[in-house]
Amino acid sequence: MEVSIGPLEWGQHGIKSLLQSMFVRFNSSHGFPVEVDADTSIFQLKEVVAKRQGVPADQLHVIFAGKELRNDLTLQDETQNLLYKSN
Repeated sequence: MEVSIGPLEWGQHGIKSLLQSMFVRFNSSHGFPVEVDADTSIFQLKEVVAKRQGVPADQLHVIFAGKELRNDLTLQDETQNLLYKSN
């Protein structure tokens, strides 16, 4: 499963709690939009996708920007790491 994060809402202190959109590509064949809060864990995202696709969540791997995301981190953690990472 690959994840593309769409436009983010920015507040005074960084990313607000709601992601506007996320596009999930499942098995490189088709994709679909998902809307979740930025404080959603990677495993919770897997559960949403698993329910929609009818597969076990623990068998899914979330890949973003070429790296597999850890289950215990949130989408906001990962997005901030990628947005603020310098060369």
